[in-house]
Amino acid sequence: MSFDITTAGPEYRAALSVLLQQTGLHHEDLPVDTAHFLIALDDEGKVVDTAGWELYGPTGLFRSFAVAPEHRKGGLGQRLYQAAMDH
Repeated sequence: MSFDITTAGPEYRAALSVLLQQTGLHHEDLPVDTAHFLIALDDEGKVVDTAGWELYGPTGLFRSFAVAPEHRKGGLGQRLYQAAMDH
């Protein structure tokens, strides 16, 4: 299976919220603007991984790193983490 890593546009906000809920992370404070979130999409376009950060001046707080349970242990989280660091 291949995965596309991309910036989370507003159309992915609901799917992001669901993934965060499924993985036990806070989703109530998910910002309306999800421009500071990367997502991994599976072959069917489903959000299966996310990494987000909040900016505070020149500093960023890494938050909301989640991998769907069925996609763990395959290196996807590491790929998204590296993409977030490169971003």
